[in-house]
Amino acid sequence: MYSKGLGLTEIGRFENHEGFDGVMLGGVGFGYHFEFTYCRTHPVRPSHTPEDLVVFYLPDHTEWQRTCQSMLEAGFTEVSPFNPYWQQRGRTFEDQDHYRVVLEQAEWRVVSAHKASAAHRAASIGAPKERSNPSIEGTSSTECFIRNACRDDVPAMATLTGEFARYMRNLDDTTDLRLDAEALERDGFGTEPAFRGLIAEVSGEVVGFLLHHAGYDTDAACRLLFVVDLYVTESARGRGIGAALMNEASKIAAAGGARQIVWTIDRRNALARHFYEGLGASYVKELDLMYLDV
Repeated sequence: MYSKGLGLTEIGRFENHEGFDGVMLGGVGFGYHFEFTYCRTHPVRPSHTPEDLVVFYLPDHTEWQRTCQSMLEAGFTEVSPFNPYWQQRGRTFEDQDHYRVVLEQAEWRVVSAHKASAAHRAASIGAPKERSNPSIEGTSSTECFIRNACRDDVPAMATLTGEFARYMRNLDDTTDLRLDAEALERDGFGTEPAFRGLIAEVSGEVVGFLLHHAGYDTDAACRLLFVVDLYVTESARGRGIGAALMNEASKIAAAGGARQIVWTIDRRNALARHFYEGLGASYVKELDLMYLDV
């Protein structure tokens, strides 16, 4: 099953080595291998839990889809993950002994914020014009770790949404901003999430977040990624963290087949306007935002 599902080959085996048989599966140049062993004198029954996981990160969408199909064809069963984090961009498969493999459609990495901001200008955000803006590129060497948000992040995210609400009130925004911990948990981490989230961490502290959901442009007949909210705490600004979050959102959009990222800006928020213009974003001048209460 593992050989066929994950495309592994046998790289070694042994028999009756002090009562143990074993087979190793891996590949040329791989930094890991699987070893399946059997004790002739005292066979061990599988002792699995839903959190015993092997996780493979496959950033290429086509390769990820192909591997998911191979897992099913090899006899694995697709199951719901115990930790809902793994269903945001991944699929979980269980073997006949109930051990689990997660195929995550993402790249595993630590993002250096000041490097990500420069790289982001080459990404597709509504046909951007490349610009140079030192205040966005930054010179800090602070390592910013960008990852998917999970339920455990709700308290920290709620603290930041509270900061954002106070920031907007200082801009004379009288809107009753209701995105608190209860709303974040209900709408972001329930059975049918209304949005997904990204978290920015510096030295283990949550300093920013980005919320997004999928969209579609019928005129261009293309998928979109809609950024609902982006906020970085004041003490962490100027280090390229906002750009790093947008860079990761660009990669999520591209991996999902989207051609653009779109978002709205409060006209009073000059700081946000300056930030997005520095990324090379374009305005949509032909459209007005409308709504109906339901």
